[in-house]
Amino acid sequence: MRLSAGLLSSSRNTRHHLVWHAYSPRLAALCRRQTSSSTARNISPGPAIAGNVAAAGEQEWFSFAATAGASYQIETDLQTLDDTMVDLIDTDGHSLLVENDDDDRNPNTYASYIEWTCPASGTYYIMVQGYGSSTGTFGLTLTQGGAGGGGGAGSGDPCNGGITFQGGA
Repeated sequence: MRLSAGLLSSSRNTRHHLVWHAYSPRLAALCRRQTSSSTARNISPGPAIAGNVAAAGEQEWFSFAATAGASYQIETDLQTLDDTMVDLIDTDGHSLLVENDDDDRNPNTYASYIEWTCPASGTYYIMVQGYGSSTGTFGLTLTQGGAGGGGGAGSGDPCNGGITFQGGA
């Protein structure tokens, strides 16, 4: 986030006001969010699909059917795009559930990674864009783990060792 300050003055009275302006690429992206089920491309767990951010600020939208209790991994593979930001959007097509700028698993990449357990079955959305004015191509992989409850092996709880991912690269 960048902060800048400026002084404003009024000719009627000599009051001066300090005005702070904040700029965040993430906040700017949220303000520009545009989606509908008709503009999102479908993605299913399995091999990566290709995406392209052709212009600065452009967003690529994807939709997927998620099952309550199942865990999912959403991961970008950088190709000519050097830095991705990924948002996971709720079934309403607008509410932000999870966001990621840089994959914390690897400090040497600007790819994005989200691990998420679905709270309710439905169609969810993934929005991918370049950081700042970055443009280019990327791969997007959706991987689904187990479903269930109660913790333990096979429960779908990644914090309790109970997840096995299938498909995808």
